[in-house]
Amino acid sequence: MLANLSDAWRPFFATAVYTGMRRGELVALQKGDVDLAGGTIGVSRSWEAESTKGGRTRLLPIHPELKPLLVASMDRSASHLVFPREGGRMHRDSVDLAALLRGALNRAGLVDGLKLKCRRCAHQEASPVADRKPCPTWGLVLWSAPISRRIRFHN
Repeated sequence: MLANLSDAWRPFFATAVYTGMRRGELVALQKGDVDLAGGTIGVSRSWEAESTKGGRTRLLPIHPELKPLLVASMDRSASHLVFPREGGRMHRDSVDLAALLRGALNRAGLVDGLKLKCRRCAHQEASPVADRKPCPTWGLVLWSAPISRRIRFHN
C-alpha cells in the first residue's frame, strides 16, 4: 500500500502505520517532537490543540523502516512541522485522508472485488476477475473498476 502513495504522502501514512498515531497528531507533529538519535517520537498535541485526545503525552518508538522516511520528510519541510501542506502550514481537518488511503489500497490490489461497468449505460456487474465481456445493452466492452474497501483513516 505504501508503494502506491505519492512521495509527498508516503512518509505521512508510513508514520501512521508504524506508530498508530491519530491523524490530528500526525498533522500537528513538529520536528522537535522527533528524536532521531533516541529513536522516539513524542506525541503531545493534536491539530491546533496543545494536548492529544487522551490528554497525555506518549513516547513512541521509531521503527527502523520508518526512520529514513521521517528524515526525508523533515528535510523536505521548510516549516516546523514534519508533514506540512504546501506553504508550510498545517493540513486542514477537511483533507480527505481516507480517500488517499482507499486510492492507494485500490492501486495495490487490496480491494473487496471488481465490478464491470458500461461507459454508455448504467449496467454494472460484480466479477471475480477483470474480464473482457460486452455490455448486454450496447455491446461495448465493460470496463473493470475496483470495489474499494470501506475504510476510514483510523481503521
